[in-house]
Amino acid sequence: MRRLLCAKSARRLVLKSILRLSHIHTFECPAPDGRWMRMTCYDAEFAGEMVPSSEIEEFRYLSSTDKHLTTQMGALLLDWFKEQDLID
Repeated sequence: MRRLLCAKSARRLVLKSILRLSHIHTFECPAPDGRWMRMTCYDAEFAGEMVPSSEIEEFRYLSSTDKHLTTQMGALLLDWFKEQDLID
């Protein structure tokens, strides 16, 4: 699983290699259609510059004040990261 995650992340962000990967938290919330969504977040140390591949439309850093730019799941993540002092 770790190798697959590293390979997919490296391909989508055009990274040379992922040196360290650790699980941060797994989030769940309802989707607009009523089903439940799950998103798992990781912290990574990597070699190279993060450059989005053609699969990624936009790459940007967000702060807790950017919840209006995200989905309900994104707002949940930003709140949690702020509570844990991981952003801002």
